[in-house]
Formats: sequence, structure tokens, C-alpha cells
Amino acid sequence: MNTRKRNMVNYIAAGLLICFWLSMGSINVQAAEGGKLILSLQPSLDGEGNIKATSITGAELISPDGTVMANSVVSGGKAQFNLSGIDSGDYFIRVNGLADDLIPTRIDDATTDVNQFVGQKLRVTVIGNLSDPTYQIQTFSKGQGEHPVVMYSDGSNKNPEQYAYVLLSLKANPQKLEVNVLGTAYQLNTYSPTTANHPSTSTAVNPTFSDWMLGENSHAYDYNGTDSKCTTCHINMDNKPPAFTQIATINGWCYRCHYGKAGVDNGFIDATTLSVATAMPTVTTTPMPTETPVATTAAPTATPKTPAFEAILTICAVLIMVLVRRR
Repeated sequence: MNTRKRNMVNYIAAGLLICFWLSMGSINVQAAEGGKLILSLQPSLDGEGNIKATSITGAELISPDGTVMANSVVSGGKAQFNLSGIDSGDYFIRVNGLADDLIPTRIDDATTDVNQFVGQKLRVTVIGNLSDPTYQIQTFSKGQGEHPVVMYSDGSNKNPEQYAYVLLSLKANPQKLEVNVLGTAYQLNTYSPTTANHPSTSTAVNPTFSDWMLGENSHAYDYNGTDSKCTTCHINMDNKPPAFTQIATINGWCYRCHYGKAGVDNGFIDATTLSVATAMPTVTTTPMPTETPVATTAAPTATPKTPAFEAILTICAVLIMVLVRRR
């Protein structure tokens, strides 16, 4: 190879090396641009249950498959996670090593900061603005002695044992309620209302869907074991239909989420593994124009991301090797 050609090859090789290192630098910059997840204790969120944490001494961000994705830095009583390299999706926070009291979290955009607040009982948590959150979540954990998830067929506990949490998407239109498995984020059930407000009861005037589901005066507290508060619309509310798909506002409505009118004390049902139960007489009453069941959907699985410059790096490396061999 003459001098001119050799110099040309050298220039090309040098240019490729520069591209290679610039690409590496770009990847490093991208990895450093992650947002932060900041968890704070907020006693005002506490309702029923036992206090589990009066301070945060350590916390881990855990994926649905049990992998520890990040360890927190605790400062000023808050646990802070760097979200660099974290995909959007559902995760869990283990505070102070309390494996039976995991705190669910949802990351929509890992490049921005996420604020999350949880009560000292580690049961009620909100994501976003404390007074106007994006998500409200309540757990029914083993650590709080709650009932495990049950089968729709006969009310028996699922095997292996599972515990539920409910997640309410407050900014969705319509708002959406999800019942998922604590620790895996597997979706057991989901429901969206047909109207923004529940019809008035003897003690509640057109409560919003979010208040009726998880508010201080939710449907459970309003009902309080008094059938007459509900049976005007929810006729036969505690008679289980042969199949989950036969549930309607006038037909076994309590089984839409729980195993009967005892509510959470009987456990949340798994609506994804259904079987026929004991037959019951057909109900012929005309349905009330209220809420109707929504089909269950499986929780989406996060897809791993490929680094943006991976293709460039590969091409540069191959070309450099070819040029070196030609020299």
C-alpha cells in the first residue's frame, strides 16, 4: 500500500475511533439522565392496620420478578432512588427489610422525578402530588394480617398464597381500578365505571368513583353490613352467579371484586382463573342503568430497552478491525 493510501486509511481509522468514543460518552450521558423516586412517610394517610415504620432506615426498589433494581439513599427521613437504567412499569419498595409489607409503585417516566408518600402502616400510598395524586394505592398484605387472594369457584385460597393491592388511576378518563398481586404485579381484576359518580345512598350523595372505592367513606364503610343500603340497585348482591361473566349490578355484584358481601375479610377473587360454581336461578329483573363490568385484562410486561448507540458501536468496531487487517 502506497503512502497516500496508508494515510487515508489512518485518517478513516482515527475518525472511526473518535465516533466510537463519542458514542460511548453519549451512552454514559444517557445513563446519567435518569430521574429520582423519592419516598416519604406521611402519617396522615394511615387508616386501619398496625404501624410498621416510624422512620425509614433503608429501602430497596424491587422488580416483579424479585430482582433488586436499586438501593435507596436515605436523607432527611426520605428514601431516594436513582432511576437511571430503570424501565417504566410496576415495581415494589421494601422498607426497612419488611418483605411482608411491600409498597407498590408505578413509574411512568424514569427520566423525571417521582414523589411518593406512604403512611406509617405501609398500607396507603399515593404517587404524585399529595393533595392531587396520579395514583392511589392500598395494600392488603400478609404483614397486616389480611386475607389471601381466593378462587372464584369456591372461595379457597390460591396456591401458592398471594396477597392483593388495589391501584386507582386518578388521572385516567374514566378512572380505573386495578386489583394486582403484591410482589409480582400480576393483574387479578380491573374495573372502570360507566359514570364518574356513584348514585346516592342513604348516607352518601353522589360520591365520586375514587371516593366510593378508596375514600374515607368508601362503599365498605357506607354499607357497614346493612343490605338495605345497597339492594335497591344491587338485587341479589350476595348470590354468586355460576360464572364471573354473569355478574351484573343486580346479580351477585359483591363478587365483582370480593368473595361475597363480607368484602376484604373474605379476600379478593382472582378473575383470571375462573371456573363454574354452583348454579342459581336465572334473574329476570331489568338491570339498573348504572355501572357494568369491564373485561379483565392482563398487566403489560415491561420490554427491556436496547441502548441507542449499540448499532453504531458495532459498526465502528467492525470497520476498525477491517482497516487494521488491510494495513
